[in-house]
Amino acid sequence: RYIGDWSSDVCSSDLGKKLFSLRTDNILLEHISSKIKNNAEKMNISDIEFQGSSVKIILNNSKYKHFNVTMSDSEFFSKDLKIRDEVSCSWNLSNLHELQ
Repeated sequence: RYIGDWSSDVCSSDLGKKLFSLRTDNILLEHISSKIKNNAEKMNISDIEFQGSSVKIILNNSKYKHFNVTMSDSEFFSKDLKIRDEVSCSWNLSNLHELQ
């Protein structure tokens, strides 16, 4: 469960009874294909903010109301993402860092 964005580079996730953080630039976004991976969340792009050479993308769905993703502007433009697009959001579990 997404807890919140406590810096521009990190978000936290509650998996079971442990709390984890994940850098927002380690989150993968893809346009929805016919089949979503098991570890992916189906989300909608609600806002896009250009920040120099990076782009901050705000996602939401019924479970997550304000989920931040950061990517390079070149990756953003290669994916042709737009507000209201439906995307698949996932991350590698090895990128999670347990919080104390």
